[in-house]
Amino acid sequence: MKVKNSKIQIITHIINGTTTVVKLEDRRTGVATLHPDDKFDEYIGFQVAYGRALGFEADENKRLSEYTIKELKEELKNRL
Repeated sequence: MKVKNSKIQIITHIINGTTTVVKLEDRRTGVATLHPDDKFDEYIGFQVAYGRALGFEADENKRLSEYTIKELKEELKNRL
């Protein structure tokens, strides 16, 4: 799956069971694995994996799940 977002292009988005992997065209990779106490959510898994590929810290990933798409795009734009 290719998704273009400004200057960052996702070249791979894989869901394998409860693990989500996002690979960017610049070879950065983010991985999110479901915690045993949580319920699997494909969208949140993608956000966490994407955030990790971009270099967000673990505590910032918790915040990512609360963003709307518009807010997330704005945050990413500010970081670039």
